[in-house]
Amino acid sequence: QEEGSFSTSKQFAVKGERFTFKPEDYHSVFPQNHANGEFSEVLPHVVFKKRILPWNRTSVKGEESAPWLAVFLFNEDEVPTIQKKTAKDLVPNGTPITVKGSTVKGTGTMPAGYYSYPCFDKLDYGESPDDPCNAIDISAALFNKIAPTATELPYLAHIRETTTVDKEDQQALSDQSYAVVLSNRLSKTNTTSYAFLVSLENMGPNLPAEDGSSQLPSDVQHVRLLCYKSWRFIANDLDQSFKSLLENLNKDAQGNLGLTTLQFPSGPAPSQEAVQEALSRQATGTMTDGDGQV
Repeated sequence: QEEGSFSTSKQFAVKGERFTFKPEDYHSVFPQNHANGEFSEVLPHVVFKKRILPWNRTSVKGEESAPWLAVFLFNEDEVPTIQKKTAKDLVPNGTPITVKGSTVKGTGTMPAGYYSYPCFDKLDYGESPDDPCNAIDISAALFNKIAPTATELPYLAHIRETTTVDKEDQQALSDQSYAVVLSNRLSKTNTTSYAFLVSLENMGPNLPAEDGSSQLPSDVQHVRLLCYKSWRFIANDLDQSFKSLLENLNKDAQGNLGLTTLQFPSGPAPSQEAVQEALSRQATGTMTDGDGQV
């Protein structure tokens, strides 16, 4: 039997997240949704289970450490509306859309005066102009006010290694790595803040300049961004840190330092002498019924 050689080849693509994320991609957000606490000095952030996810794509060509994801923080008077869109809604109206390795085609529908990602007229393998997504529209002025600069982006994402040996559901692991994407903006106090996880894919040249000036095309009035997740919280100034809450337990109604209020809530506060006598009887095991109210 005559021997011979045989060969075959196939094309395949390794797809990465682009238009949507799965719920299991997230680990957590901070502050948590609807949280109310001392967050005015905290940069809101998203924690991902996939530690390389923020760098799977690029926002600034040639800068591998710049993530393509960002957390935009909006005040109550700035918050945009999340809209259900498709990929073609992020491409200028009338612009032909092609898909790599496919005969699928489409046409952009984004209105004039809007700006979005400069790469979506040429989609990747397996993508479609009709892929569903969520998007937000913000004014060009607001975009230039809150968006990070290209040089800031590398500082707004990192990998965090966390010890999980004491967690009940992670006993087999000694540590685990997570990706963290931070906002570049602090929240106002005593008002609701809104955080949005958005894409900045290939938008590096159009991010605000170092002096805050716009680098968007001159005719742009609105910027349309993919939105993957949103949540809200309130940063208050009510002195509600753990230390302050415990210290305030030892103050009376007038704010004077005194005995703890973690006691039987009836009658006037006992004297220092009565407290010492009750503690002495407790130590010798001779407490009376009345000592329980001291």
